[in-house]
Amino acid sequence: MLPSRLGLSDLTFDPIREPNDSFLITALKVFFSNNKFINSIQKDLNKCRHSQNPPCIISSLYTIIDQYKSGLIINTLPLRQSLANLYENENKFTLDSSDWDIIETMSIILNAIHAKAIDLPCNIQNKDALVISCNNTCPFHSIFYLGVDENHICECGNESSNPWDYTNMCQYFNINEIFEEYNQDASKEMSKLPNFIIKEKNVQGNSQVFIGKIISKLQDRLRDAKCENCFLDECEIRRSKISFSLTKCPEVYLINLIWENNNPFYLEVMLATASASSTLMIDEIYGIGPKTRYNLKGIIFQRYNSYDYAYRNGNIWKFTGLHENSGWYELLQEVTVLKYLPICLVYEKTPLNQPYNFDIKIHKLMFVEKFASECEEYELMYRNQVIPPEKKISGLFLKEKKKIKGKKDDYNFDNLMKDNRIDQRSLPVSKKIENTTDNLKFIRKTELPKFDEEEKVLIEHQNPTFIEKNPPSLTRKIWKCKCGSENSDIWEVCCKCYELKPGIEGWVCEYCKAKNDIETLYICSTCREINNRPHYSNKKDDDIKSFNIYNNPKEPKSISNNPDTYFLDEEWGEKNQNLANQSKKSSGLYSHDNIWDCECGSSNIEEWEICQKCDKIKPGLGGWVCKFCKARNPPENIYRCSQCDTSKNETSAKEQEYWSCKTCKTANRSYAYICEECGESKDQLYDYMSKKDNLHNSSERLKAQKWKCIDCKFENSIDKEKCIYCQLQNPYIPIKNLLDTEEKVEVLKWKCKCGKINEESSKLCNGCYTIKKEYENKSAVSKTDIKNMAYNNYYDEKNQEQVWKCIKCNQINDDWKSKCKTCGFSKYENKITENITIEYWKCPRCLYNQNQNDQNICYKCKTAKEIRSVEALPSRCKECFKDINIVMCPNCKEGVRIKEKCIKCSGSLNGIIKCYSCDENNQKNIKKGFDFGGLGGNFRRNKYGY
Repeated sequence: MLPSRLGLSDLTFDPIREPNDSFLITALKVFFSNNKFINSIQKDLNKCRHSQNPPCIISSLYTIIDQYKSGLIINTLPLRQSLANLYENENKFTLDSSDWDIIETMSIILNAIHAKAIDLPCNIQNKDALVISCNNTCPFHSIFYLGVDENHICECGNESSNPWDYTNMCQYFNINEIFEEYNQDASKEMSKLPNFIIKEKNVQGNSQVFIGKIISKLQDRLRDAKCENCFLDECEIRRSKISFSLTKCPEVYLINLIWENNNPFYLEVMLATASASSTLMIDEIYGIGPKTRYNLKGIIFQRYNSYDYAYRNGNIWKFTGLHENSGWYELLQEVTVLKYLPICLVYEKTPLNQPYNFDIKIHKLMFVEKFASECEEYELMYRNQVIPPEKKISGLFLKEKKKIKGKKDDYNFDNLMKDNRIDQRSLPVSKKIENTTDNLKFIRKTELPKFDEEEKVLIEHQNPTFIEKNPPSLTRKIWKCKCGSENSDIWEVCCKCYELKPGIEGWVCEYCKAKNDIETLYICSTCREINNRPHYSNKKDDDIKSFNIYNNPKEPKSISNNPDTYFLDEEWGEKNQNLANQSKKSSGLYSHDNIWDCECGSSNIEEWEICQKCDKIKPGLGGWVCKFCKARNPPENIYRCSQCDTSKNETSAKEQEYWSCKTCKTANRSYAYICEECGESKDQLYDYMSKKDNLHNSSERLKAQKWKCIDCKFENSIDKEKCIYCQLQNPYIPIKNLLDTEEKVEVLKWKCKCGKINEESSKLCNGCYTIKKEYENKSAVSKTDIKNMAYNNYYDEKNQEQVWKCIKCNQINDDWKSKCKTCGFSKYENKITENITIEYWKCPRCLYNQNQNDQNICYKCKTAKEIRSVEALPSRCKECFKDINIVMCPNCKEGVRIKEKCIKCSGSLNGIIKCYSCDENNQKNIKKGFDFGGLGGNFRRNKYGY
């Protein structure tokens, strides 16, 4: 483990290697700035024991870590030789050149760490093998991996999901987007004004508008993402809206800034650096994901072929050429005058209530903007840069400016809390600091005579008892937590361990860390999140572990049989906020302007469309309320609910199959596993759960209403068939084919040349990753095949199920459906109802095994069914080397999914070697389409993502 005393200031590199290895040195600084990353390498990875010359990347990395821990000068030559040896055939990372991309270098090192974690051979370059999942346990995927799913929704109604690449480590962004609208003349006019005029007259330039502009532009781009494409061949609209959802939040969030011009203006360099946000919420960028805050930790800069890393320690910024107490103000001036381009923003995960803000005033930001304009005028006038390229530092900020003698510093409450300053807008109600400075008198330092060293010696010689006194220090009231952290007396929650202040009653929310009163038992009054087990200040209150849907402690004997209750589900979380004491006055979170009163006398929040007491619609809104899911439907939905597809009538449809709940006597649909009113389980499907886990016991009822995903650890409602984040199957919903685990099935296997025994369905050897013999000449092994090798035999047997056939449209429907899913024709109006035993096929991409044999496209991911005669069809494009799914028909010039014949003109598709995107005849259509560059994942077109 790394000692805590070590930091980036202790890094000392070989000065001989610095000119050519600046990209590698800067990458190591980013890695070493996160102690968790270095400690996980030493803990989780096995050190390579073989001897190589040059050594592999992992061995070289271990050598650098040992030199760092020992305080020695770090020699980057072995690691540089490892990279050059790995890419010898491509002529990359040659020792005599320094023009190499730092993002590509970081990606290669992280992929080598991942390959070592999954026991792949050293120095492997097989990109397909790198997508094998490690369950996010390796140092790369646990700290730097950014997991995002792209969801395409076409106007025709077709939906498809596409995850970003498993080797993705950062978000790409084109920096030119922030310069689309800005007044360059306003900045040039500032160069003619003195600084005191800018400060007193509050002259406005462009800097104030550019603050946080990178994140705001990135949010707008992802929110309005569209493309002129659809994964359904029969679609004629082909206009899709793209949405994003987070599947894995990294510990370190990287944003790679792409510059199209390597020599921009001084003003553009300054504004690009100033537009970096000091803090961000990652769920606000991608729309769907957990609430996670990130603070700016550092910035990677590039100047010609040289790289350097500016990192933050508190409010002090460390960078080459700056003095030890430099801040954001000095860093902006240094990178501006040297024309250092910011190419990567490094953000680090931090608690929600600890945002970081730049310690700089607006008028000083205007001074830097004026400074950039002056540098621009100098370069235009003299045709030369302000600082020549051979100089690495400007020398303007090596020494700290001395304060003017006689200047008095004002001390107030904000100065004393400088180290613990938190933006009040991000704090919960319990932690907000009241404005107490209005009644405080400003305390100034006591002025004492100052003596030179010679005068001190003379006075001490004449008066031995003389001691120079320092100004008295101002004390403040604090309280010390059990964890050892000191907190302001105003704070009720410890800023480190989130425990309550001694003597304060209540509990702390596990999501927003806000303090709640003791009367609020289950739902946080600030963020409205449901807490499974709140942290109480009183030990007696901690015995309350289970609550009902009214937010009251559960009774020991039975659950309330009130039929007006609602099922506890995250989709209807706001509807289940009936507090224990409804007569209690509001805590102030919602004012009277934000509520509306129903005819029944109940008060509701402005955002709620339905009364929480009588289920009536908010005045001014039309439609009707579904009796089952309690959702509001628009008036045009005449017959069925848009959410649960239930009939609008209160009573069930004629001959519709329902089952009655034994607890509340509510009628539920035949395929519902849980009562939609009280949450009681259907006996015939959950008998095995009742015997195993005793779910009918009232003390365990709350735990039965949620299940925790074993993959992403997200808590889902029990009625969800799959995890809403990672789509993993709900283990509490039985799968008929997997219930009988005792049945033995004979499984065929094949033996590789290396001696490894593999499953019959595996296309690659699990030992040496050699392609199976029958697939050697077909190029049928894709990234998805490699990624899911361990799960190939999960659904080998074809499922068979009783279904019924519609006599009107010949559509095959599941037995539990009362109406045809295509034409809506009633099952019971069929003159002839026949039971048919059909077969299903498993999708090779998403492993969905409920596709009927007559379906040529997967129902879930829209992937085409595997073609039997693969010999005549190509599997990879000759231009981009990606899997061919959609091609252009040479006869009708339409884009269709690859088959033996075109589905539109029945023309032959044999002989096509290019995908739809690379076809020369389709270049005009591509230019009209949406540019996927910068969104990350599989749509990257070059090393920058464009």
